[in-house]
Formats: sequence, C-alpha cells, structure tokens
Amino acid sequence: MKVAYLTGAVGIGGAETFLLNVSEMPQVESYFFLFQPGPLFEALKQRGARVYLANSKFRIRNPLSWLSVSNEIVDFCRRMRIDCVHSSMAYAALAGAWASKRAGLPHLWFQHGPGGGWLDALAGRLPHWGVICNSTYTMHQQQRLTPNKTCFLLPLGTPVVEPTRFREGGPLRVVMACRAQEWKGPHLFQDAILQMQDSDVLGTLFLAESENSYAEKIRAKGGVRILPPDPSVHNLFAQQDVLVNASLTPEPFGLTLIEAMMRGIVPIAPRSGGPLEIIDDGENGLLFEPGNVSDLAEKIRLLKDLKTRRTMSDKARDKAVKCFSVEKMYERLWAIYQSVSN
Repeated sequence: MKVAYLTGAVGIGGAETFLLNVSEMPQVESYFFLFQPGPLFEALKQRGARVYLANSKFRIRNPLSWLSVSNEIVDFCRRMRIDCVHSSMAYAALAGAWASKRAGLPHLWFQHGPGGGWLDALAGRLPHWGVICNSTYTMHQQQRLTPNKTCFLLPLGTPVVEPTRFREGGPLRVVMACRAQEWKGPHLFQDAILQMQDSDVLGTLFLAESENSYAEKIRAKGGVRILPPDPSVHNLFAQQDVLVNASLTPEPFGLTLIEAMMRGIVPIAPRSGGPLEIIDDGENGLLFEPGNVSDLAEKIRLLKDLKTRRTMSDKARDKAVKCFSVEKMYERLWAIYQSVSN
C-alpha cells in the first residue's frame, strides 16, 4: 500500500517524530510531501525516505496558494500511484483533503491535538475518510468539533531500546525537555526545583526554540541547568533518573513520557489530558495537580527513595514495551489503513 504523508511542519516535535518513525514502517510504501524545508526534511532524507518539497508556498489566507499546492499534491499522488493520503495536523489537512477528493483518494487527518482552534474547525469542514487521534483525550476534543466524522485511536509509539543504567549513587537527576513556551510549564519545573532547596536533586532543562523573552526570564532565575535540546533521545536521557512534564494545559499525548519510560526513567506529569492514559499513578510514574509547584516538588522528593524509584522504573519500562512500542503503533496504524482499503 502506498501512503502519501503531508505536513507543513518545519521543526521536529511529537507529530514529526511520528513521521520519522513511519518512514520505516514495513507494511507500507511511504512517500513524504512537505510544504517547506527544515530539520524534518533533512532528517527524512538522512533516513533514505522518499521526500518531496512543494514548489508553491502554502498560505492559509491566500486561496490561490491553496489551489497551487492542491494541484501539486494531485499530480504527485497520480505520478506515485498513491493509495491513501495521510495529513499531519490541520494545516496540512486543509490542502490534503481537497487534493485527495480531486484525485479520488481516501484522506486521513491525524489530529495530534489539542483540537478546538479555528484552524481545526476549518479543517473539520473538509472531506475526510476519517480522523486519527493520538489519545482518548484528543478524540473527545475532536468529536466535539466534528461529531459526524469517524475517529480512530492511535497512541504514539517509540522504538524499543535498552534501558538506561539504573543509578544508585549521587544526586537525583531530574530532567524536563520542551519548547520555550509558557503553556509547557518549564518555569513550574524550575520553581519546584528551587522550592526543594535540596543539593541531592539536580534539575536539567532542555529548552528548544529558546530565543525569546520568556526563555530569558527562565535563564535569569537560575536553579536548574539549561541546555539546548539534543537531537538524539539517547543522549537527552542519558544519566537521568526522572523526567517531568509540567504542561499548564492538558497535553494531547506526551511523547517524551513514553520515550523516558522505554529507558526505565520514571515519569512525572500533570493529572490531566493524555498522560492519564500513559501513567498509572504510583505504579509506573507519578501524577501531580496541574500548575501546583508544591505538589510537583513533593512528587520529585518521593523518588529520592531508591526502592520506590527502582520499582517504578521497572514497571515504566514494562508498560512502554507492552503498550507503546513503535511496532505496536505500526500494527494499529496498519489496521486503520486496511479499513481504508477495504
């Protein structure tokens, strides 16, 4: 089965990591149509993927650009004899849905969330064979927006790798990796580390897209090591014990959580959104009240206990392998594609 993946993304976040993973999905012949160059384009090329760039610039408020990009997609699908079009996020779905209809192909829109904005509402009016959602939380948001659309649940996956060596000595190493955006809550993580005033807890913040005033405030406040993001997840999590997600608004899924769990790193996340479907509180990770600095600090403090952390580490790894491997994601996605072809 030939699948064309459309995306307007430039950088590499959760939705783009999904595309990198499906470039190696054995059940399908993958083709990637990108609206603009950037790190994702280069990463796909490095993997040997079939990747193409649009010649026209796609601008939402310019109807002529819609037509130009749509024409390119139709021509691309016909030349490559594509069987199904898969658009990543609403931006790509705006062009992909109409192009698919013109080409006589089924169109799937992968809603990575959070759904509900005007762009999602606009995309929701277009013809889709179905909408893929990365969590039950995202699906509920999407169904409010497009109650008459068929929705499929597809939790993201991550490659099965060897766990990080369990550390028994030294300070508790706690890491957070996110963009320098306030809703992601890096300041909350920073405040929790500062509130603890514990020399046996070392906080590290990998901060992406950090050339803004918000990031400058975090740097000025101190209390945690602030480093640029590492493109290698292995290097990002090496020598870490705990990973924190501190988002102030509900995360649609939480890819870094499963990436950490796969390595036996204990996750801590807000008690809301997608993380509720990943973490079993007190078993393979911990949940805290969203926005509550003191509660986050207390959850970090609990993991200073070596026995507690070792037990949760083993269970986190077990759940990641069982439920969130990239192979499991391939199986679920292939079942969706088969339903399209049938």
